[in-house]
Amino acid sequence: MSAKPTLVLVPGLSGRSSWDFPFIAPMLRRRFEVTEVDFDAAAAPDPDSLLATVDSAVARCATPPVLVGYSLGATVAARVRRPLASLVLVAGWWRPSPKLVTFTNSWMTLRAEGSAALDEVSALALYS
Repeated sequence: MSAKPTLVLVPGLSGRSSWDFPFIAPMLRRRFEVTEVDFDAAAAPDPDSLLATVDSAVARCATPPVLVGYSLGATVAARVRRPLASLVLVAGWWRPSPKLVTFTNSWMTLRAEGSAALDEVSALALYS
């Protein structure tokens, strides 16, 4: 039996794969070795730190993975320069709207402060 290909899931604004891929990750595990990235490991909530987190996850893969980025994760995944089997960008941003920029700035501030409101704000974003 051949080894499963590797797939890396990169979350959106929630920063947590468990929030952004709760239903699809178990199905993907049937055919892929799945790595879920969480942005909690990022040094800071800025694009370069998020990229470093994703880059580190890709570097740990034994073979070039399929990289799947959702929303903010799509924007970050598009910047990865390591070899990939393929790149899947879902609901990424070509040019963020003023509403998205305002929300992202608020989210990053709450995250940097370790605010207890971050989970509620993330949930609000997921439902909007």
